Amino acid sequence: MKLRVQQYYWRLMQEVLPQVKLLSLMAVAKSLDRKT
Repeated sequence: MKLRVQQYYWRLMQEVLPQVKLLSLMAVAKSLDRKT
């Protein structure tokens, strides 16, 4: 059970983290665009 949860969490991190990074980068780009 514990191992299965770890595998699920690892897969979640690998799939979700790039999307979160991309969204945060887009948000930063938008905020920078507003400042200029």
